[in-house]
Amino acid sequence: MLSELDATGIPASQGDFTRLVEEVLQEVFIPAGKFQRTGPTVVDLMAARGVPFKMVIIPGMAEKFFPPLIRQDAILLDHERKILNRFFGGKDTEPLPLKTEGRLEEERLLYRLAIGAAKEKLILSFPRIEIGTGKERLPSSFLLASVRALTGEGTDFQKLEKFPGFIRIALSDIAVRSPERALDEVEFDLSTGRQKLDQREAEALLYLLEVSPFFARGLLLESSRWGKKIFTGFEGVLSSKEALQILQERYSIFKKTVSPTRLEVYACCPYQYLVKVMMGIEALVEPEKQPTIHPLDKGTLVHSILWRFFTDLRRERGSSFHLETKDLERLFKIADKEFVEFEQRGVTGYPMLWEVEKRSILDHLVDFFNKELNETEFIPTYFEIRYGMKPLDFQESEISTEEPVSVTLGGKTIHLKGRIDRIDLTRDGKRARVRDYKTGEVSAKANDLQAGRTLQLPLYLYAARQLLGRLHKGIEIESAEYYFLKSGKPVPFSGSELQAKKATLQQILETIARCIEDGVFIAVPNDRCRYCELKTICGTWTETLFERKAKDPRVKGYLTILAGEAKESEE
Repeated sequence: MLSELDATGIPASQGDFTRLVEEVLQEVFIPAGKFQRTGPTVVDLMAARGVPFKMVIIPGMAEKFFPPLIRQDAILLDHERKILNRFFGGKDTEPLPLKTEGRLEEERLLYRLAIGAAKEKLILSFPRIEIGTGKERLPSSFLLASVRALTGEGTDFQKLEKFPGFIRIALSDIAVRSPERALDEVEFDLSTGRQKLDQREAEALLYLLEVSPFFARGLLLESSRWGKKIFTGFEGVLSSKEALQILQERYSIFKKTVSPTRLEVYACCPYQYLVKVMMGIEALVEPEKQPTIHPLDKGTLVHSILWRFFTDLRRERGSSFHLETKDLERLFKIADKEFVEFEQRGVTGYPMLWEVEKRSILDHLVDFFNKELNETEFIPTYFEIRYGMKPLDFQESEISTEEPVSVTLGGKTIHLKGRIDRIDLTRDGKRARVRDYKTGEVSAKANDLQAGRTLQLPLYLYAARQLLGRLHKGIEIESAEYYFLKSGKPVPFSGSELQAKKATLQQILETIARCIEDGVFIAVPNDRCRYCELKTICGTWTETLFERKAKDPRVKGYLTILAGEAKESEE
């Protein structure tokens, strides 16, 4: 194609060359001249099957890429396709193709045909790092099976590296060694950069400041991130006058209503608070790619089941009702109805995994019911108590209010909003207990603030006092507790302990408030990072960077909280 331009007598520019190459690579069938005589043939596997080549190169041999992760169609499932196929044609597989059945065998056959096309040499490659996330990628099961066929031994990744034909290509080899061999401007710049850095002539790359609008900011980011021993705006410490003014006027926790869970988010990781709470950025969840129900949806499901169960009983039997053995059947019926509703929302994942999840939820509910059945001291009285917020749905208590709960500590007042799952009262109405359902693993300790990571219970104690004080004069809030359904264990924070922890609670809240107003939003590596939705944008360097800059005096207040947690854990 390029040779046709020679007739014009005008040399082809690098831009024309790049454009033509890109157009050729986008073609399904590439007109490569005489077969096997004019260079490599770039085709997909379907086009190459059954055709012999001296050498075959198959890139992308990574798990979930080849073979691809086989999923059902999110709109029309395979069993629904079968029903339609039988109606229209009498066969299960036509006219609508099935998305899962037989797909793996098809991919395996395609792979066999592809590797069988190599007459002299076969090269299989896979990327070790996922672009964008830095996650480690595993070799394809097809690649491992090929090595096993050659060696006669079972193969995993460690053994794969010992295979005689294994060659590791360093990630640093991102461009050709000689800029003259570069195919485009980007590769030329990368090759030049590598060459000049090897020659310790980094200043020769400053020409990129004029070429690329992103190079200047990238250079500033890298020099700030790794060249300074204090946190900068690139790592989440905002220091401009404009930013600090906005933080003090709009985001101070003393000037707006705030929920205990959001305070916990900041205590756990200020960067997560900045991104999720202040900026409102959430991870995009694609229902068709969720293998099972999301933990947040599971929590909502369980809360809805228990709300209907207890409110129905209270409506029928009055406020002093007591659970009976026959009520378990009622709980099952309510759970089944809720299961159907969530299935219709499309958030329950694959049918088989959903069946397993339903059984697990029912088992936990049975254990929970049996413990409630033996409860003789407290009676479930109020459910889903909203405060400091406008009504969200019909599932809430009659004592819910839009007025926030005010907590004054050290002369400063914080206005709280939130939602309490349940409040129990004794039969004489003189004592109360707050309960908060949790569907995950046990992550709290009794009577422990955990450096601000478990603020819900102590702040719920304050909220319950104000919410119940109007209806039950002189009532004592005995405790607030997390109830972990999975383990069946309650984790309490007693009302008497609240007074002993009051000074620590005040210090934590004041530190969080001051750090927010001072623009401290650093990413803090901890044991919750592996479950965090933001880990893909934090990068793999977070822990190294945190350790490098932890002595920055501007984050001393926040790190003092962490030091307090470490001390409590040792005790």
